Amino acid sequence: MPHEFFVPSIPHHRRRRATSLWAISLLLLTVSTGCVDLDPPHPSRVKDTIAANEGHAEEPEAAHLIADVTRVPVSLPGSVSPEDYFVETRADQLMHAPCAQCHSDAIPLENEPKAHWDIELQHAGSDTMTCTTCHDPDKHMESLAYLKGGEVPFDHSYRLCGQCHFEQLRDWDGGSHGKRVAAWAGDRIVRNCTGCHDPHRPAFPKRWPVHNPSPTETRLMDGDGHDKESSHE
Repeated sequence: MPHEFFVPSIPHHRRRRATSLWAISLLLLTVSTGCVDLDPPHPSRVKDTIAANEGHAEEPEAAHLIADVTRVPVSLPGSVSPEDYFVETRADQLMHAPCAQCHSDAIPLENEPKAHWDIELQHAGSDTMTCTTCHDPDKHMESLAYLKGGEVPFDHSYRLCGQCHFEQLRDWDGGSHGKRVAAWAGDRIVRNCTGCHDPHRPAFPKRWPVHNPSPTETRLMDGDGHDKESSHE
């Protein structure tokens, strides 16, 4: 025997009321948005909205955060970033730069760099990477060098790193890798790759995980640094 379903009828006055409410809702939506088109908003409007929410460097509460940050505009062909941004300078943070303060002439590397004995290269295997992979003191003593030749300023060392770490460079350019400075205030200023990674030993050292104490293990201390519970005994 086939199953029978009972569908209750809706009174006519209730149907009219539901239709009226739907029409009013549609009218309010049209007035508030200007249209009922489901196309996404214009990209420039989204960009302007994000920029407005981030604030501007001219604002007094944000200006002091970036006042002492030395930076240069990022120069990256094929950038995916929707806006211009800046990177912290690197050259003014180098302890042994410029090279000319010790080396008056270009120095061809022969075997081991005796002057920089304290630098240990742990970036890749010795059969893959040596000092001359990034440095060419014979031709570009005051800068870095591309794998295929050509100089790379220290301030734009991210371009050198991106030759091998191209996925990280893409994410860095897009904003999902790396660190932004100045508390996200004003212009977008990010750290260079070398701002977080030692270029000669880029891997972070291993650390033991630290767990926060549970509420039952937390002790209250008085002004003298003594346990409050024991201080009353």
